[in-house]
Amino acid sequence: MASEFQENTSVSVLPLLLDPLGKLLTENVTLKKLSVAADYLAGRLMGKITTGGDKSAAVTSAGAGAEGALTGDGSLTMDATAPFTDTATLGVYTAKCSAKLVADPSAPSEWGVYAPNGAYLGLAKAGTAFDNQVKFTIADGSTAFELTDIFYITLSQATNADEGKIVEYDPDATDGSQVVYGILGNDVTVGTSSDVTGTFIYLRGLFNKNCITAKDGVVVANLKDELRPLSIYLNDVATEV
Repeated sequence: MASEFQENTSVSVLPLLLDPLGKLLTENVTLKKLSVAADYLAGRLMGKITTGGDKSAAVTSAGAGAEGALTGDGSLTMDATAPFTDTATLGVYTAKCSAKLVADPSAPSEWGVYAPNGAYLGLAKAGTAFDNQVKFTIADGSTAFELTDIFYITLSQATNADEGKIVEYDPDATDGSQVVYGILGNDVTVGTSSDVTGTFIYLRGLFNKNCITAKDGVVVANLKDELRPLSIYLNDVATEV
């Protein structure tokens, strides 16, 4: 979603702004509709949805068998509870068979596992869960795997229609809004039927901390130092930024 930025040097919204003629930076935004309508006053701490939709992992394979199929008749199964970590890189992971079951047919097959960027993640052994960014278990079958056998794990993320929209800052969120993005610039009611446009947030400025509000449980005073790197300054009196 394209953002519209503007330098603002003439807004007067006292007492929220302690230096309304100072260097302010605002952004016109879209507020995401809510499951329960809410009224927000200017000065509300807001976050931004920055993550995509749900991640999913799909398994495919290739080998020297008929029509490119695996030679072995075993399988790779993703972990049912945690098939990938929250920080796992999107893309195609590769598990390449690195040891044939020739010398000892009872020995588990071994697989070199590689990240989407080609980095080596470790060795997976059949019958033992592999857990590094992705988690899975390979099972040997009645026909041995060959060195040409490969499993591919494609980790993808669905599109999130709400990505880029503004919501209330929530330190317990996981969609990006757990980080303060800015301060709401005008009073607004967010309903349940549609997103709200025609509003803006402050990205930079000097603000009266007594006019800053946040989600229940959030102590605004404790965020003062955290907000300074964002060029958001909270104080009780007007000072030079």
